[in-house]
Amino acid sequence: MTEPLDELVERAGRSEISSVRTVLAKIIEAISNPNSSAMNLKDLIEVDPPLAGRVLKLANSASYGVNRPLVQILDAIITIGFEAVRELALSQKVCEIFTKGEKFYGYTRTALWMHSVGVALCGKMIYRKEFRRPGDDIYTAGLLHDIGIIVEDQFNHAAFIKILERMQSDKCSIDVLESELMGFTHMDVGRKLSEAWKLPDELSQIIGIEGRPEMATTEQATMVMTLYVANHACNLKRIGFNETPNLNESLYLDCLSQLKLSELSLALIMNDVERSINQMTKEGWF
Repeated sequence: MTEPLDELVERAGRSEISSVRTVLAKIIEAISNPNSSAMNLKDLIEVDPPLAGRVLKLANSASYGVNRPLVQILDAIITIGFEAVRELALSQKVCEIFTKGEKFYGYTRTALWMHSVGVALCGKMIYRKEFRRPGDDIYTAGLLHDIGIIVEDQFNHAAFIKILERMQSDKCSIDVLESELMGFTHMDVGRKLSEAWKLPDELSQIIGIEGRPEMATTEQATMVMTLYVANHACNLKRIGFNETPNLNESLYLDCLSQLKLSELSLALIMNDVERSINQMTKEGWF
């Protein structure tokens, strides 16, 4: 038996998933605010032991070559750099939503997390290398674009297992089967959850249409098409969980064309994405 969309999101809001909501929302606010500073992040990080541990571990790693142990969060932020700490903080909090679960038909929450990170990295690199834009917002959207799948897995598990089974046997994309078996998609779930968590409106809207670039407004088009391309590229490279085994090649090529992004440029970006994923795997993220 499947659950109505609103009830599914309400259950998620009462679960352990919502325990990261407050800090996550504040980190996203800090990332989105051009006036935010190292002190804003310091105050958020210091009250979150797992996050503080990650930041201090990275700052004290050999790659930064510090000559004395760093024990203060502000010192760590200065050593690593504000931008790197923003991404680390965001990734750590989102990662906590993707708690480990069982493997079904090639799906695990860890594989979904790897895929989400891949899409976030690819989107950010496209923005920076091709558009000369910071890419902070698209990195956030990439990390969260499949959060609705986690909700379906946890709170509509029987229907979700049927979807995974059909994906494998019929080679259908997940959103097609979600619509057929549940009456909504993980994009709809993600949008509703983002709204309930009071995340920025633009982010909620992007999550709700990330797989439907034809629905984007003029203002949303670049971000949605970039996410679509990044998602497609990560699926082709088999980075984590593949939610679209039946790829829409014509839509993908249309997005590339509208973005004025060559396949060669994207291939070079994906080489960097794969290197970053391999490094994160060594560091224990996956």
